[in-house]
Amino acid sequence: MAYAKNPYTKEMLDKVFSVLNKRYHCPESYMADFLKSGDTDTLPGPVRRVVRTVDADDVVEELLKAYFDGPQTSYVKDQEIKDSLFGIRDVLVEKGYNPVDQPIGYLRTGDDHYIPSKARPLTYHLDRYEVFKELYASYMAS
Repeated sequence: MAYAKNPYTKEMLDKVFSVLNKRYHCPESYMADFLKSGDTDTLPGPVRRVVRTVDADDVVEELLKAYFDGPQTSYVKDQEIKDSLFGIRDVLVEKGYNPVDQPIGYLRTGDDHYIPSKARPLTYHLDRYEVFKELYASYMAS
């Protein structure tokens, strides 16, 4: 299933990730902090100026789309996270929900009501911070 991508968000992400990877140790931690809180103050100055032009939800959406569209054999640091995200996606598709928008709501707020009850057990062991780091690492590897 291919998802439409926002070219502006993709261009911005590539620019931000390029700066983070060149200048900072543990760039995935910076992005995970930003994505979890939505607060650009968690990012270094040069990155903050670029990221202020886009919403954290748009970034999470782009990362999820890339993660779900990527080949099944793509970079996976944590198989448990991958299994959970794809399991949640499959239940959402089965129920007729948007398989990207619903996880964005859960990942940004921690409220599992964005996820159908059938898939909620897949969220119980997830650390949202680690999920954001996984999405970032996977995006960078693609």
